[in-house]
Amino acid sequence: MQESRTNKKTLILVVLFLTPIFFVPQSFASGTTQVNTFAGGASSITVVSDGNNTSTDLQIDLERNVTFQDASFVVEGQSAADTAGSVWINSSSGDTIWTYSGVGYGDLSHQNTFQTGATFDTVQLNNSSGMPSPILLPKNATLQSSQANITYSPNIDAQFVQVGAVKQMELGDSNGDNQTDAFVFSTLNS
Repeated sequence: MQESRTNKKTLILVVLFLTPIFFVPQSFASGTTQVNTFAGGASSITVVSDGNNTSTDLQIDLERNVTFQDASFVVEGQSAADTAGSVWINSSSGDTIWTYSGVGYGDLSHQNTFQTGATFDTVQLNNSSGMPSPILLPKNATLQSSQANITYSPNIDAQFVQVGAVKQMELGDSNGDNQTDAFVFSTLNS
């Protein structure tokens, strides 16, 4: 009789410990699911925008209580305008999940600011420093064109006369003092 009681207690404990295994929530299930299409089955969607409207065409059907490990979207700006405007992703409840904004982000498809948020950068060039602020680009971005307006203002009192836009610059030792001298050719003196 004592042995029967011990066996019953052991069986009850084993059942109590094993029961949760059979009732694991689906969110804890092993494996991953990839979502590669928008609602309706399309793998890509084109949104025509003047930068002032909101599109609800971009929807993804997901189950509730899903945990995202990684998410990425390919966003291309192809228009005569400089930028696609503000780009963000909201949930169906209106909460912003992701946005392309912040200090240094500039405009999507038209990066026009440095990481500091400024549209210009002043760099002191000397032997120990001289790197400008970084420019932020989206991950996997393809650079199609670039443009920079660069001006040079020397910090010397004499031996320099402004001669116009710089056409070419060469460096060398012109006077044998083992120091690098700059030879600047301008469009006015070419």
